[in-house]
Amino acid sequence: MRAAIFAYTENGVKTAKKIAEIMPESEIFAPEKFACGDVLPIDTPCTDFCGRLFSERDALIFVSAAGIAVRSVAPFIKDKRTDPAVICIDERGKNVIPLLSGHIGGANALALRIADHLGASPIITTATDVNGKFSVDKWAAENGFMIDNMKAAKAVSAAILKWDVPLCSDLPVKGELPPGVIRRLR
Repeated sequence: MRAAIFAYTENGVKTAKKIAEIMPESEIFAPEKFACGDVLPIDTPCTDFCGRLFSERDALIFVSAAGIAVRSVAPFIKDKRTDPAVICIDERGKNVIPLLSGHIGGANALALRIADHLGASPIITTATDVNGKFSVDKWAAENGFMIDNMKAAKAVSAAILKWDVPLCSDLPVKGELPPGVIRRLR
């Protein structure tokens, strides 16, 4: 996974370096006063800098206040099917919060991996995840499928949060179904 890790403080750079241990294809960026060695300088205003990387990276990881992350990526957000994962981590590496593209972009899974490595708390907020229910978009992403009707996918996820949804398939279904999905009786 090609990630850009942004840090804005001395402690943030230390945390960014810990994250980079499990992400060898990542690059760390920081203000010039913290850039040296494997930490590259942010050479333009943050929003301009993020704009260049938004479409080039699989993930943008901000070791910063959430507001910095949100303001930096907001102008470039287009579609959950194509936007990169965006994650925010406090400078001490205590909390890891996926902000954008939790399922399809892999932000939730990456946040869990980073939190595990740092000994941090992952703060996952997607409803299907916090309720332990099946997520159509997560399943599609994990299995290499694309969703062409996001409205329908959202409707299925919303329904699963309210009640069990029957699975309709022309093919035999083997194994256990995920929480929120039941076998349809014919």
